[in-house]
Amino acid sequence: YNFAKIQNTNLKIKSERMTAIITKNSNFVRLDSIISEVLGISRAKSVSLIKSNKVYLNGNPALKPSLQVAQGDKIEIDEDINLEQDLSHLDTKSLDELIAIKPQLQQIDIVHKDSDILIINKPPNLVLHPAPNLKEPTLQDWLKCKAKDFGITLNEDFRYGIVHRLDRETSGVLSIAKNATAFNALSNQLKSRQMGRIYLAIIEPPLKEAQTLECYLGRNPKNRLKITQIGKATRHIIPQECFEYGDGESPHKQSKQDLQGDLAHNPSVDSRHLRYAKSAFLPLLHSRSNAMQLIAVKLFTGRTHQIRAQLEGLGRHIVGDSLYGFKLHSKAGREFSTFLAQSPLARNLTHRIFLHAYVLYLRHPNDERGKISLFRAQILADMVEFLQTFFDLDGVNEALDIE
Repeated sequence: YNFAKIQNTNLKIKSERMTAIITKNSNFVRLDSIISEVLGISRAKSVSLIKSNKVYLNGNPALKPSLQVAQGDKIEIDEDINLEQDLSHLDTKSLDELIAIKPQLQQIDIVHKDSDILIINKPPNLVLHPAPNLKEPTLQDWLKCKAKDFGITLNEDFRYGIVHRLDRETSGVLSIAKNATAFNALSNQLKSRQMGRIYLAIIEPPLKEAQTLECYLGRNPKNRLKITQIGKATRHIIPQECFEYGDGESPHKQSKQDLQGDLAHNPSVDSRHLRYAKSAFLPLLHSRSNAMQLIAVKLFTGRTHQIRAQLEGLGRHIVGDSLYGFKLHSKAGREFSTFLAQSPLARNLTHRIFLHAYVLYLRHPNDERGKISLFRAQILADMVEFLQTFFDLDGVNEALDIE
């Protein structure tokens, strides 16, 4: 490719964006490919750059690595990125050295492994993928060190087999493909929603009944760390309607056109970068004080911060999630503060919210019958202790029965 202009060619960007203008390429090319070539970084790192909301295409946020770039398009990369430093300082470190920097890497539990897939239980405060502004080891770095032991044949361009994602603060089950065939199979299942997860969350205040929520989600213009809900369509349900494993869509799904019509009547909303989102919420158990509630959540779409943003739209907050409105002065907040002061596990609650991916369902790439397989990631010790402290233990055990 031929680029007419590249500002800050030393790649140390401080006060202005680096701009690349394509002049002699008449074919459409993926955005992540362009960034990878211009900056001399791997495709995986360019994807991380895009997903970190640091890339703009023709002045608009570029949210998808697969966006097509054509002749004359302008790519801008946000400030405060130092690509020369990146994560190259971690490339030569051994697994023991990475664990010394990030102890959470030693807390990863193996739920299942075979010749095609690896299922793990991710601890909180662990990022999945490297990013230009991230200076700590990630799950991908751990997999790179363990690839030979696990028999993973995929490289950095395939994120060493990581198929889906979890927020830093969220714990729980993750699937990892060991080879290209499994990676393609699981990726296709994820797109068709034949593969998915059931989450557990401790929230306040409690929900009154099971319901689905459909809306559009977009980046909060006042706080770039947050996702905001635009429009809302809720419907009360019976649990069986939306909690069948492998059920990609609900038969009662609200028409996306109806929500789009609502947006059209709101001139203050820029709908160009909004994404449709749908979730089902199922109350499981109240805390002894009735200040909190254990719930299950199923996603029908996979959007950034989807559960957290939609719960905020319902006036609910995940315990510990200060970004999305959890307050320590509430009744639940005071109980949480008491737990922090008394629990020996409190030191592990930094960057922790009580959201856990509990059950993963998928069709194994080598199962010709197409049977749904279930994998459960046990709740981690800090969340177990919290439930034992504030909830009835017999009720918790009944609520967590995956049947």
